[in-house]
Amino acid sequence: MSLSLLGTDAFSGELALTVTNIDRPGTLFVTVYHDVAAFVDDMENTRKPVEKAGVHSVSRRSTTEGMARIVIPVPDGIVAVAAFHDTNANGSIDEGILGIPKEQYGFSNDARRLFRPPSFRASSIVIEGQTSHSIRLRP
Repeated sequence: MSLSLLGTDAFSGELALTVTNIDRPGTLFVTVYHDVAAFVDDMENTRKPVEKAGVHSVSRRSTTEGMARIVIPVPDGIVAVAAFHDTNANGSIDEGILGIPKEQYGFSNDARRLFRPPSFRASSIVIEGQTSHSIRLRP
């Protein structure tokens, strides 16, 4: 597992994330957002994980089928987590007609996309010390 963090601050929290329903080998990208504006911008414009203000970390991990566990140090507080599984190694989520993802994706709080990505609020979870959470990837 490789983990890339913005900054070198000490973090009081830790997110133990389990990502399930991985249907084939690829690279799992997990992004932790602590800023509403960064989450909205990524969901509306970027479609790929980038390290910028408002994004706590971007994690990349090679996967096979099944599930993956990633532990990410994060500050305590409210965050939203987005994950996607890149199966063709292009570093972004591929989309088809009407912006519907062709690769697996998921959000914290099991927030669902209905014609557009879910809101930060629908995807938000609270990090308090060691926090466990799971995301089920959708086709």
